[in-house]
Amino acid sequence: MAKYRTKVVEVEAVQYDGANHDDVARFVGIYADIEPRSKALCIRMRPESLWALPGDWVVCKADGSYSVCLDSEFISTYEPHKED
Repeated sequence: MAKYRTKVVEVEAVQYDGANHDDVARFVGIYADIEPRSKALCIRMRPESLWALPGDWVVCKADGSYSVCLDSEFISTYEPHKED
């Protein structure tokens, strides 16, 4: 039997707080639109859109793709990067 661990992956991310949709739009570099009734953020991507609610994290992965993580998932998966 051998032991394994996850690979260290560095990502960039911004947390959506319900009001910082302009910051998220700058982060992803594309059009982001608010759903005014629920404060949901729609990030228009092709072929599909991503949706974030306040507290969710928008993550840019090493391959340049984007995803949305719940706060609890983000906190349990990532830690702040410390510069050497």
